[in-house]
Amino acid sequence: MIIKKGSILLLAASFLFFAPCMSQAATSNMTLSKTQYETLLQIIDKQDKTLTQLDLNLEVLQNTSTMQKKELIAANKDLEKSKEELKITKEKLSRAELSLEQADKMLQENEKSLKKLNEEIKVLKRHQRIKDIKNVCRGIFFGFAFHYFLSK
Repeated sequence: MIIKKGSILLLAASFLFFAPCMSQAATSNMTLSKTQYETLLQIIDKQDKTLTQLDLNLEVLQNTSTMQKKELIAANKDLEKSKEELKITKEKLSRAELSLEQADKMLQENEKSLKKLNEEIKVLKRHQRIKDIKNVCRGIFFGFAFHYFLSK
């Protein structure tokens, strides 16, 4: 009876954890920060350890207990289902890690490109300012020259 309650609690807890992930993944792309990713990885590791311990406990009970075989088989099926869901979540999380790495590389490349573009704009502004100053000087020079020739 304790196994059944434990497996039901584990199944309910895993459903609460996995259901939002599955519905989110099915409808849209998720964005994870590094801290969120690391937190999920820690949770998965903890659940993996719990599942391993429960698996060991079930094996011991199957060998030594007088409980009905049906309850043990049902608990074992629940455990296997939870293991499979955890495996799927690990795979999704590893894909998310690759996406984070790709996004990080893209952001670094964009940052380099923006810096280069910013420098080019500064150079162009300097050239335009010099050109404007030259035009003003030419205008003043031609204005004086025109005035000089008219006054003669």
